[in-house]
Amino acid sequence: MDCKIFLIRVLKKVKVMSTKEKRRGRPPKSDRQKEVIRQRIIASARELFLDEGFEKVSMRKIAVKARCTPTTLYHYFRNKRHILHFLWEELFQQLSDSCVEAVQGYKDPLSRIRRLMTQYIHYWLENKDHYRVIFMIEDLSSPPDEDVNATSIMGRMQGFQILVEAIEQGCKDGLFFYDDMELIWQILSTHVHGIVTSLITVREIQWRPDHELIESSIETTLRGLVNEGHLLKRY
Repeated sequence: MDCKIFLIRVLKKVKVMSTKEKRRGRPPKSDRQKEVIRQRIIASARELFLDEGFEKVSMRKIAVKARCTPTTLYHYFRNKRHILHFLWEELFQQLSDSCVEAVQGYKDPLSRIRRLMTQYIHYWLENKDHYRVIFMIEDLSSPPDEDVNATSIMGRMQGFQILVEAIEQGCKDGLFFYDDMELIWQILSTHVHGIVTSLITVREIQWRPDHELIESSIETTLRGLVNEGHLLKRY
């Protein structure tokens, strides 16, 4: 066989094999593998945001800590703002789930409100880093068309909706001194959030034991909102 013809045939065979190899590539990752990578990215970003501040953290720095390439990181998240908002969604969902579980078996509006207020406080006290991610990281670089308010995310959660429904039912039943749902919600929200913020961030004060401070302050607030004649059951 002519050497030239033989060489051409060999080169063609190599080209075909090379093409097949390229087409084959790496096997696609399973859903479980993808979730492991996603959670590693989220955990790395959370730690960096808390340690260095949101503005000082870059996507490249997140990729290094998450042990993945920048290309992989961008495959899961568009930018660090996307990661932050994902964190907000995830943590508020956990809060919501814990509140939904806490009100199981409680039917009347007042009992449900009391349980939700108590659980809201306990969740953040048990997850202080979650509190810092939600309320102590400010997304200053978010443009108007991508701005996401953490409370707007919370408003979509079932636990929040249960609270709103309980307040609404309480207003219909004449439970409250004020016939203003929004005002009642804001009073309750600022009260429980104030307790959480104080216990987590104001360390100079020697606060009373959690159970004593939480139960007494919630009961005091509810007594100020509830009309006379509606008995407040103790815990």
